[in-house]
Order: sequence, then structure tokens, then C-alpha cells
Amino acid sequence: MHKNIYKIKAAFSCNKNFINSINELKPFLGFDLNEIHLQKETNSINLENEVLIVDSSCVEKVPFEKINIPTILILGQNEKNTLKNKFDVTMKLPLNITQFNRAVIDLSQKYK
Repeated sequence: MHKNIYKIKAAFSCNKNFINSINELKPFLGFDLNEIHLQKETNSINLENEVLIVDSSCVEKVPFEKINIPTILILGQNEKNTLKNKFDVTMKLPLNITQFNRAVIDLSQKYK
């Protein structure tokens, strides 16, 4: 297991299906995932996390002008990224857990 190797905290705001899936995978990730509500927690997102992960269903809720940590966008298999300059990394479902884990860790280390 990779749990907490890097002591990275990643905030995520995603649809319920993705949340359920990612919660099952938490023991295999090299970072902590914290579910957040973008409208309520913008001040603490930057202070308490190294990366923000959102899926396409939550993009319109992201206050980009207030977020200063790296961001990852999760798209559905047939979706296109129309906000190319807003996200540091874009990934498509189905996710490869190893690539997802590496992307979060690499992005958090790059912006330390």
C-alpha cells in the first residue's frame, strides 16, 4: 500500500459516483483525499491542500480566481476539455489508478 508516503493532501469535488469509487481506492493512494464543497470552503482549500481535483460536473463551481494550488480535471470518456488553460492536468475516465496517483503526487511536488 502507498498510503501517506508523501503526506500530500488533495481536495476533491466530484459527482457521487466518482466519490464512491475513489473512497474505495483511498487505501491504495499515496495521498489523503478530502471531500470539499467548493462554494463553502474556498479559503481553506488553498491553506489545507496541495492539489484540487474536480470532475466535469463540478467545473462551474470552481472559483478559479481564488484557487492558487494546482488543479486536476477528471473528464468522462467522451468529454472534451473546454477550459484548457484552467487546469494543470486533465485525465479521462476510466482512470488508471497508478497514473492518477502519480499525477497527483508529481503535481503537488512540482508546485511546492
